[in-house]
Amino acid sequence: SHVDREAYSMIGQLGFIPEGLPLDALELSWRCADSEIGDYRKYGFELLRSSDAHILQDIGRSFTTFLLDQAEFSEVAMALEGVGPRRITI
Repeated sequence: SHVDREAYSMIGQLGFIPEGLPLDALELSWRCADSEIGDYRKYGFELLRSSDAHILQDIGRSFTTFLLDQAEFSEVAMALEGVGPRRITI
């Protein structure tokens, strides 16, 4: 779930992310203002953004760009780790 949302998110429910939790990234919703992104970088995980579209008009409202060598899941995993030229931008 989106960590920037009050309901149904880890931070919204617990107030923190438990230390040592094996997460690859944290997901932010389109509702997270650009000025608030730094608040989530402190947790030390890669950040993703998505539109969380439940209606057609919300599709593409927010997105994550992946720089990959190929369109494969293994490439996404490497981008999350910053391997080689692979990167993620929000």
